[in-house]
Amino acid sequence: MNKFNLLYCHDEGYNLQTFVSINSILKNSQSSTYDIHILHENPDTFRDYYDRLISSPKINEIFLYKFNDNDNFFPNISGKHVSAATYYRLFIENYLPKSISSLIYLDSDVIAIKNVDEIFEKCEKEIKESKFTVSVSIEMIKINENHDVFKNLELSGNNYFNAGVMFIDYKKWNKETSVQDFLDLIDLYKDRIIFWDQDVLNKYFDDNFLKLSDNLNFRVYEPVDYNKLDSEAILLHYSGNAKPWTIQGGYKKSSEYFFNFYREHNSDKFYFELNKSRLESLKLLLKLLLSKEFLSLDFKFIYFLKGLKIILKGSN
Repeated sequence: MNKFNLLYCHDEGYNLQTFVSINSILKNSQSSTYDIHILHENPDTFRDYYDRLISSPKINEIFLYKFNDNDNFFPNISGKHVSAATYYRLFIENYLPKSISSLIYLDSDVIAIKNVDEIFEKCEKEIKESKFTVSVSIEMIKINENHDVFKNLELSGNNYFNAGVMFIDYKKWNKETSVQDFLDLIDLYKDRIIFWDQDVLNKYFDDNFLKLSDNLNFRVYEPVDYNKLDSEAILLHYSGNAKPWTIQGGYKKSSEYFFNFYREHNSDKFYFELNKSRLESLKLLLKLLLSKEFLSLDFKFIYFLKGLKIILKGSN
């Protein structure tokens, strides 16, 4: 039986999503066990989910680390849908034991929709046997010298990766990277950083990584190729703005995967968080009544009432 180390880095705003993500991994593992590592702004707020997870025979231990490096500057988070927690993974060497050999980092908006046992084992073996520190999926390929993100970060390579799923050789990480290296890059590029820690990691590794198959970081953008999603995706990444827990994203067919796992551990059919003003959210909710995709949704009446409740009351 294989044992893997899963890593999440987040704050209270993503507790539920991490809980759903972990449960999706457990359900799609038949011959693996896990140590779960969570670097968190306030670990006490995760305690209820900890208690619900720790009884699983597939979990060896859950390690909660309180993030204490808040005196650093984290650019481009004011007024954004992300918080300082998006930068936490740059500090993992300050918290996680050096005895760990490898890590599988997942964003909290990543879920498993197919079995992961063999592919996790394969990917860990590949990164350990390679010269690289991380295995990641390519997000963008340089088109020309004026391609924005490459020019902005002064990247010499031709590939920019998405950091939502990372297979990390943690031994190499501790030898070849340092928190100070990342902080220096943040300071140097603070006025150019757009995609937060992902930009920092891309600047640091600059095309020096092992390519990860897109089916292990299948990004959900509109329009979604559902044939490809159903046949190929193993790890589904809700990387766009219309996430399942938003009024504008919860009715999408791709969100069914998230809510299927959510409903296994919660009595509600849906869970929403407001990511826009109440007026904007109400307009979006009313607009859904004209959407064919919404009208074909199971529990659409419950969806509408749930959305209306959070708009009016601000809570689920």
